[in-house]
Amino acid sequence: MTIGSLKIRLLLVSALTIFVSLLLAMLALNVIFRQHVETRVYDELENHLWQLVDAIEFDDKDKMSVSRSLADSRFDRPLSGLYWQISEAGKAVATSSSLWDQTLPAPAVADSTPAKWLTLIGPESVPLVTIARTIKIKSASAPHELQLLVAVNRSEVDKAVADFSRDLLMSLGVIAALLGVGAFVQAQLGLRPLKTLAAELKQLRSGASKRLVALGPDEVRPLVDEVNALLADQEASIARARARAGDLAHGLKTPLTVLNSVARQIDAGAINGAAADIREQTGLMDRHVQRQLAMTRLAPERRHAATPVRPVVDRIASSMRRLPSGEHITWNVGVPASAMLAVDPEDLTELLGNLADNASKWAHGAVTIGFEQRGDTGVLSVEDDGPGVPEAQRQSVIERGIRLDPSRPGSGLGLSIVADICKAYGWQLSLQQAASGGLSARIEAAARQSGR
Repeated sequence: MTIGSLKIRLLLVSALTIFVSLLLAMLALNVIFRQHVETRVYDELENHLWQLVDAIEFDDKDKMSVSRSLADSRFDRPLSGLYWQISEAGKAVATSSSLWDQTLPAPAVADSTPAKWLTLIGPESVPLVTIARTIKIKSASAPHELQLLVAVNRSEVDKAVADFSRDLLMSLGVIAALLGVGAFVQAQLGLRPLKTLAAELKQLRSGASKRLVALGPDEVRPLVDEVNALLADQEASIARARARAGDLAHGLKTPLTVLNSVARQIDAGAINGAAADIREQTGLMDRHVQRQLAMTRLAPERRHAATPVRPVVDRIASSMRRLPSGEHITWNVGVPASAMLAVDPEDLTELLGNLADNASKWAHGAVTIGFEQRGDTGVLSVEDDGPGVPEAQRQSVIERGIRLDPSRPGSGLGLSIVADICKAYGWQLSLQQAASGGLSARIEAAARQSGR
């Protein structure tokens, strides 16, 4: 696996997250623990200080003494790390046995509650955590202002914090390992649906299956549905291509047979009418080829932006007016400039062109092209004032090659092409009787493209 692997990326992000989280947790816990230890030490020193205050006595000669030992035996062991000292006028007048022959500096401390928290340098230049308080005591002869110090080696605080940090680091290391295993398992389980999907795609490519199984978490199912929809579209496209190929082969079979017969006649010297037969058959073949090219170009599976309808209608109406079949016809365009359809512009031109061509062949004097907006649906209509089509025959005229009047020019493919385009886009094509008595072709189409 490389850095491009999704599993590696997930594990790297998890490792970084775990490391940063546990590091911040360790720092925060160390700070909290140090504060807790220092508070505990402060409380103990203050308790020793009040014991010392209770033990101070003055005799009749105004001489101060400490009447009893404090509860902690470390005060009696030389250089034990726990000390007390009483000073008056900046001079030490009594010290704990643990100070031996040394004294502590006597900082200026006013009478205050609570006691002042200090850091002093003690025996052997060891930093001391100290609380100091100045008290006033009145003896039998005169008042005294005494400064009391109780101190302990800072190393005791630092050692407790260091021991806690070591134990905490070991604990967090175990937690990190467990979280790392959990992240690995999570990545394995989380990516398993993708592995399953890859295996199913392999089966799909080998032909062992035709669809993906929509199993797995909700996040993967939309992907499976989209792939299955794409496969369905591809199958439909292949089916349409095969159908078009079959139609083209079927449509060309007869003209080719006729041309072959004409060729034999030419070889035999009977050439009367041969040119007309060739033109007719090649024209028929050309129409078949053009129709299949138009169907091949259809790609409704693509997403199309909204296409303005009015410019296409104006262009087709202008072209039809110049044709011999459209010169005598009045072309009424009732399409607003805001009309839009979600369709490829070339497909829309093909659709409207066939409808307009069909209407011009049957119209007595007018063709009307209209558009009506109904929410997200646009209704496109092409009407003529011709003889119309009986209701029983309206469906049959949509079929390929069906012509109601063989004397009229055409191949009978126009409405069939329109129906194919509508089917490809999921539109509804209906043939109705127009108000003028002619035929009205109405198409209900999506005005804007919606997501799947």
